[in-house]
Amino acid sequence: MSEDAGVVTISKNGSVTIPAEVREVLSVKDQEALLRLPHVEVAERSDGGSSDRVESAGIVKMSEEGVVVIPVEVRTLLGIKGEKTYIRLKNISVGKKLSGGDGSE
Repeated sequence: MSEDAGVVTISKNGSVTIPAEVREVLSVKDQEALLRLPHVEVAERSDGGSSDRVESAGIVKMSEEGVVVIPVEVRTLLGIKGEKTYIRLKNISVGKKLSGGDGSE
C-alpha cells in the first residue's frame, strides 16, 4: 500500500513532517519506521521557482513524530539550496516498522 502526502514544507535542514492522516493510513502513526519515498519533486520554492524534476529519496527513517530528512544529495539534485521549499511526496510506503509506538520493538 502506498499513499501521497501532497505538498509539504521542507525546512532549511531538509526535514519534512509526514502528515498525521498519511501516517494513519499507512498504520505508522506514533511509530518509528523506515519509509520508501520514491517520488519527491519541488512544488514551489520560496523564491517563486519550481521544477519538473522528480527524484527518489530512497528509504528514510521516520521518527515517532512523523519527521523524515530528505538526503542532501536528493535536495541538491532538486535544486533545493537551504531555503524553505514546498515539495510534493507521492507513493509513500512502509519498508519496516521500527517500534510499536510505546518505545518497544
